[in-house]
Amino acid sequence: MKHVLFYFIPENIVNKHKKEFTVTMDSWLRQELKSDIIETVLDTSFYGIEHINLEYLKRTFK
Repeated sequence: MKHVLFYFIPENIVNKHKKEFTVTMDSWLRQELKSDIIETVLDTSFYGIEHINLEYLKRTFK
């Protein structure tokens, strides 16, 4: 089907490599999602909590 696109769109555009989708996780975690992290991870007991460094997270998010 790509060959059909060549009639309408230049070949160099059709054959371009995909670009990565980057997410600004740091800003999301420290701003928009901060209250969710505190509520879900720091203020709630959950299975697997022994694998989380709670002291580090408390220093980071509180």
